[in-house]
Amino acid sequence: MRSSDPALTLVVSAIVLAVAVVAAPAHAYCRISTSCQPGLQSHVCTPAGSDDCGTPVFWATPCVGWSLQKDASTQVTFSQAEQIVTAAFATWMSTPCSGGGTPRIKLTEAQPAECHQHEYNQTEGNANIIMFHDTGWPYARSFIGITRVTYNLGTGEIYDADMELNSTNYQFTTGDTGVDIDMLSIVTHEAGHFLGLGESPTADATMFPSYQSGTTTPRDLSDDDIAGICAIYPPGEIPSDCDPTPRHGFSTLCAADQQPITCGAAPATTCIASEKGRLVLTEKTAGKEKLKVRLTKLQPAVMQSQFGDPITGSTAYAICIYDAANQLKGTYTVARAQDACGDAPCWSKVSGKRYKYSDKSTAADGILEMKLIAGDAGKDKVEVIGENTNGNLPTGLAARLQDQSRVTVQVLSSDASCFGVALTRVKKADGTVFTAIGP
Repeated sequence: MRSSDPALTLVVSAIVLAVAVVAAPAHAYCRISTSCQPGLQSHVCTPAGSDDCGTPVFWATPCVGWSLQKDASTQVTFSQAEQIVTAAFATWMSTPCSGGGTPRIKLTEAQPAECHQHEYNQTEGNANIIMFHDTGWPYARSFIGITRVTYNLGTGEIYDADMELNSTNYQFTTGDTGVDIDMLSIVTHEAGHFLGLGESPTADATMFPSYQSGTTTPRDLSDDDIAGICAIYPPGEIPSDCDPTPRHGFSTLCAADQQPITCGAAPATTCIASEKGRLVLTEKTAGKEKLKVRLTKLQPAVMQSQFGDPITGSTAYAICIYDAANQLKGTYTVARAQDACGDAPCWSKVSGKRYKYSDKSTAADGILEMKLIAGDAGKDKVEVIGENTNGNLPTGLAARLQDQSRVTVQVLSSDASCFGVALTRVKKADGTVFTAIGP
């Protein structure tokens, strides 16, 4: 556990299949709160109840990312599930608050998750995952869905939330007719927990803990639901550079699978493409070798979370150079997340949209500087500069690329996206200097 993380606990909120729905006295709304007794869920309601205790939980940042687990379900395709989850979160984000405006919270989709389990990692990257369990549902059979929220015990700040759907014991439907277990209703309810709302005793509320098979009523928020979400996230402006990157960085992988980054034997096939690139290798004089990589006009637009998080997370990077036959010829690795370079951190965050790496000692394979710049399509870029002034830059690549007519350059991240371009206009390849631009 990092010393910067106070004690954490986990709260479980679920929706169950109703045998009968019985109206209960109405509270305006209830919020999940920090647990007053270990292992038990607590809440704070408005108006206050006799059993209220703890500190209400909330997302401290107005921008939160979520990832759908890539396998989805045999009942529901990835595309269908993606549309439904997007619609459920949009319901909460777009609801009108009584004083005007909408809740100050923005939920955005990140890359699909490889990981298929709930976890919060204090030393590795994270993702807020929505997942199905087609087999082996690990909770009580009566639970149709469950959301597990990890929070700061002292402040109530939410660190992580994972939503799990019971497709082992229930048949989810996605349309307006022939409804069995309406997925949109269930996910809208669980999205409320994801955002910090607790169960409501009001039978017509989306946050009522029981679901009547065949109904779609929970798709639409009640007045109580609206009052609750607007109280947690009062309307206000969301900064344009708001970053949805999870605490300790983003990763599609479970912690156990987050291994140091390495280049593949052949180029990766799923990298974000650069419309313009440049590679310069200069190896004329021993001790003065240089490397320059520049990928610009990335398509589509790149969010900062797609670079991972080398500041509070564990993201590492690899620069991979392939010849015309797609054979790996050169690699450079920068695995310095959270490290210090001299008296300052190696990585810094600049203007909210870019990461910058700077190390005068060039300890990581001779890399002096990296810039990872997010932005609109065509305005984002990746730059790498390396020097062999301290004997750390791998050499001989210019010789290995001699007379090559084409190269592929890729920059990989250990827990986020990769970026690359094939450079087909070789300007010089004489064995001591290699220069190519492209595509």
